[in-house]
Order: sequence, then C-alpha cells, then structure tokens
Amino acid sequence: GILVEGKEGLTNLKEIVKVEGIDLIYLGIFDICQSIGKPGQIDHPEVLEEIKRCCNLIQSNGIAAGSMCTDIEGIKMLKELGYNFIAYLNDSAAIKFHFDSILNELN
Repeated sequence: GILVEGKEGLTNLKEIVKVEGIDLIYLGIFDICQSIGKPGQIDHPEVLEEIKRCCNLIQSNGIAAGSMCTDIEGIKMLKELGYNFIAYLNDSAAIKFHFDSILNELN
C-alpha cells in the first residue's frame, strides 16, 4: 500500500491508481482537509465530496481505499462512504488517550 497526502497527491491520484501492484491507497484525511482549505473539518461538504471522489477512483481501479479517523463518528462516516481499511487514532494519540484515562481515574 501507499500513502497519498496533500494537494499534489490528490491531483495525481488518477495516475497513482494506474501503478501496477498497488493493493491499498491510504489517504491522509487531515492532509486532504488542509489541501482544500478546510483544516480539521472532516465533515465539511467539500471535504466529504473529495473523500468520496478519492474512494470511488481508488476502488474503481480494484484497489482498497483506506484512511484514519480520531473518533467513532469519523469511522462510521468512512465506512458509509465505502472505505475498506479504516484506522482509529495513531499510536501517539492512542497512548495519550490511555494514560489520560488512567490519570482521570486517579484524581
């Protein structure tokens, strides 16, 4: 699999999906937001349109579409849009979340 981020990656996605041997394209969802001028606005209509466009383009070429979200609503949204591979949080955020919950229990 490969990671596609930023305006350049989105612009070249039509060519990227033609590369033989790619089985997964993982989209940097927050980078997509930033690239189209909507930083952090995952549920903005323009962001949703771009995320859906990418998913359709990727899957129409027989490749799995993947991305990451930081909450359950984001996971549901990506699933509804048809994404095959969905990551929840990243390692540093998951570790922070875990230790925050422990500290909250101690206080």
